[in-house]
Amino acid sequence: MLKEKFSTALKTSMIEKDEVKIRTYRSIIAKITEEEKKTGKAISDDDILKVVEKAAKQRQESMLAFQKASRSDLFEIENHEFQILKEFLPSKLDADQTRALLVSIIESGSNNIGLVMKELSKHGNSIDKKLASDILKELM
Repeated sequence: MLKEKFSTALKTSMIEKDEVKIRTYRSIIAKITEEEKKTGKAISDDDILKVVEKAAKQRQESMLAFQKASRSDLFEIENHEFQILKEFLPSKLDADQTRALLVSIIESGSNNIGLVMKELSKHGNSIDKKLASDILKELM
């Protein structure tokens, strides 16, 4: 279970005294616990991945803002945290792979955006939905 992986990683980083990893793992564990309190039960690995993806996206947005503000010190902190979180995320298809998948779905008979996106949802977390949407608008 992913929650146990985060707990183990937190313990290891505490032994190594890596403050950035400790802070990152603690924040993710806190968000997982918060989600569990909302639902009243342990959440699945898919839900944990959503929490991690959301946190990673927040880090990316912060990095962009810090880069625009010429704050390289804060950018580096956010980038380091993002790299830590990225280790736990499944790899996403790149633009060419996403385009090829979309073309094959369209060729199989799905001719409107809704049907194509529904078919894409079957591929789970391996697809960047925003990238797929942009490519799909271009193809249609």
